[in-house]
Amino acid sequence: SASTAIATISAPGTYTVTVSNANGCSAQTTTVVTQDITVPTPSVSGSANLTCSTTSVTRTASGGTSYSWSGPNSFSASTAIATISAPGTYTVTVSNANGCSAQTTTVVTQDITVPIPSVIGSANLTCSTTSVTRTASGGTSYSWSGPNSFSASTATATITAPGTYTVTVTAANGCSATATTEVSDASIQIIASASNSGPYEESHLIQLMASGGTSYSWSGPGGFSSSLQNPSIPNATIGMSGIYTVTVSSAGCSATATTEVAVACLNPGMDYYLAYTEPTLEIIAPLAENLQVQRSDRKMTIIAITTCENPKIESVKLQLSGTTNIQYTEDNNMPFELHEVNGLPSGDVLQANLYTFIARGYSEDNARGNELVGPDVFQFWIVNGSQTLTEPVASTTSLCVGSSLTVSTTASGTFEPGNSYQVYLSDANGSFGNATLIGTSTSPNNISCTLPNYLKSSDNYRIKVSSTAPVVTSAISGYTLSIVSSDVVLTSPNDDLSSGSETQKAINTIKASNNISGTANTEFKSGKSITLEPGFQAGTGTIFKAAIETVCPD
Repeated sequence: SASTAIATISAPGTYTVTVSNANGCSAQTTTVVTQDITVPTPSVSGSANLTCSTTSVTRTASGGTSYSWSGPNSFSASTAIATISAPGTYTVTVSNANGCSAQTTTVVTQDITVPIPSVIGSANLTCSTTSVTRTASGGTSYSWSGPNSFSASTATATITAPGTYTVTVTAANGCSATATTEVSDASIQIIASASNSGPYEESHLIQLMASGGTSYSWSGPGGFSSSLQNPSIPNATIGMSGIYTVTVSSAGCSATATTEVAVACLNPGMDYYLAYTEPTLEIIAPLAENLQVQRSDRKMTIIAITTCENPKIESVKLQLSGTTNIQYTEDNNMPFELHEVNGLPSGDVLQANLYTFIARGYSEDNARGNELVGPDVFQFWIVNGSQTLTEPVASTTSLCVGSSLTVSTTASGTFEPGNSYQVYLSDANGSFGNATLIGTSTSPNNISCTLPNYLKSSDNYRIKVSSTAPVVTSAISGYTLSIVSSDVVLTSPNDDLSSGSETQKAINTIKASNNISGTANTEFKSGKSITLEPGFQAGTGTIFKAAIETVCPD
């Protein structure tokens, strides 16, 4: 109850007031007091969380008319939207217009996991490898930096300069880490050198020499090419004079050097050889003063070969005394021969005796014009004897140029002091008309031989053995040697093939510009490279194979 005009009410309900005036009259009326105690329903929106790149997030409260936030590190805010920069649990008190309030919480997390970067790729720069790659992983974005202001924004970086390269790897949460990788330059400085053993006279052996690398490629006048370090060129001519260039390579790097070869004819003349003519032409020995050759029932002749192209010897007079037969000839065609029948070499069975050989060379046919050479005079002996050499046996029959082999024969009879045994190799066709000395020994049972590096590939080489005091020759080997050359150059039309089977082998390189046609079956085998150059053709119906493989049996 209250006895004042103003009543203070603190509870809901119906209240009655009795009003009296001065005359003592009164009346009543009522009033209703209600109570609103509705509590707000707070809510918080926002799900973003903190990361290395997201340093603040917001949470938005609703459901009331005023808001009060609290959280870690004395955090407070009095707005519906709270800006949060630290992880933790945040509480918001939401009040409505009737003064009622309620609370709710929200959790803000923080992901600061650092990525673990890695880089793969180990290739380094060389003269032939001018760019390499490095590939980073462990993140979602990448940023490279390196020497010479290098930059890249992809996982894989293409690198062309040596140095230390750094990649920054960033994960989805914005966190990053760095990794480094080294790229080295394995290029080496090639110091190439080239030389030769000249100057040369015509018919000499040209010897080229190079150094500075592990592989070599020569080129020179007349289409000369070789992949040998120190190639030889037999039977020098003036046309072989000129600049020879070698490309020296190692570890993908290369450099070139040149050497000038000079071939001249300072002493024009002729070389003379005693030769058998039956069953085929076979050189016995170079003709020399007091040469002693054991008598044979085989016919012999003497061959003269000019040592220079210029001045050209057009004809010769050749004369042999000491025989009962007339031994004289005038010959206009080189090789000049003491005995010829219808342009073919013939001969005479020389008996035991002392012989005198005289030769003259002329500037015109039929022994006319200027006498350019001679008289050259040699005395030699044909001697009786019973010394013999058996057919030679080689330690191997299949080998490559530059390889070694041992040749053995059995000698019978008594040879003179200082005698040695010499092994001769035929040409690629099996002929001893231009044989090559490949080994010498004082023992016939063990003659060490080395094949020159300029020989051509062929399966038709043969060997024989000769003694020197006196000269006695063995039978020619009844079997053939198969020799593989260092390089093979095939040109058209000389090396064209239209039928049959053929295998071309080379230790190092084959260069082919020939034609294979018809039903030919051809196979190229080379240790390093096979180049089919312009002009090469393998026609329809042919079989052509090429393989890089080791061709040397050893």
